[in-house]
Amino acid sequence: MKRKKKIPPVNAMLTPLDPELAALASLDQKLLVARDRIRQVARDETPGFYWHGRAGTGKTHTVLETLKDMGAKYAYEKGYVTPQGLLELLEKHHNEVLVLDDVSAIFSDKKGVQFLLAALGRMSGQALPMGYVRQGKEIRFDFTGGIICISNLAVENKGMLGAFKSRVRTLQHSPSDQMLVALSRHRICCKGWPANQPKLTADECNDVIAWVWAESQRLKVPVDLRVLLEKSMADFLAWREKQTEAHWHDLVTTTLEEEVTTLNHTPPGGVNGGVRKTTKEQEQQIVRAILAEFTERADRIRAWKERTKAIGKEKSERAFERRWGEIKALGS
Repeated sequence: MKRKKKIPPVNAMLTPLDPELAALASLDQKLLVARDRIRQVARDETPGFYWHGRAGTGKTHTVLETLKDMGAKYAYEKGYVTPQGLLELLEKHHNEVLVLDDVSAIFSDKKGVQFLLAALGRMSGQALPMGYVRQGKEIRFDFTGGIICISNLAVENKGMLGAFKSRVRTLQHSPSDQMLVALSRHRICCKGWPANQPKLTADECNDVIAWVWAESQRLKVPVDLRVLLEKSMADFLAWREKQTEAHWHDLVTTTLEEEVTTLNHTPPGGVNGGVRKTTKEQEQQIVRAILAEFTERADRIRAWKERTKAIGKEKSERAFERRWGEIKALGS
């Protein structure tokens, strides 16, 4: 009788030359539960999901992509939300999945936690009557949606927070640096950056990823997907387009160290001949970065003046408005 050939398990088939693919496979295993929890909220099988872990590890990306793949109706809200603002969001998106990102401040407000507890207290398939007063008028609505909270902090299991934790599914996200590098290289940037309209090729992305990974290890700082996929790629693109004086290696290292250091890769006078006059494209790039970082107008104008002064000459508030208008016209 002929013996059947024994097939080795998938993990055993990975060679020592495939460490990133192995890391990616491990990350996929970690994300199985997270994606299931997200889908359960969207299918109204559980009222809420609280996903926490260090910043820059892809939590927001995973939540939004999973909901998009399902075709689920959802609303995304990032940053500080007041208790009254939360009630208005619940009313506006009463039959959708409400994704609250970086909302840890709401958990220090008793009213905010009470409103969350009320919304999360409904049974699956049932509507929860809710209401509030706005400008002297009582607003009533039936909440049938779900809530997904994304945070860097775990929820304490005591008091009102303990009651919140008992109503939702909770999960910690703790991928390794190598997992994040593999995700960036083999999934997010495999066809270039940004994904919707690539300005960098996959090979250029690989160069940036390799440099950030090496510098992160040298400086002993954790890999952050926002630094890797937004800031570092943007620095490389600006350098490639001859819009920077410093070499992109030094720009990235400065970001990782959070301070100006010795520019080991930039020749005296700058890589682009010491040109200090800013171009329209540079200023538009600065405005894009500011709009992404700040929501208050005063903070945006302050950052605009500081950043334009740092690269040549401080520009006025009117110049900021002009560049913002140009960005809107470009649709970017």
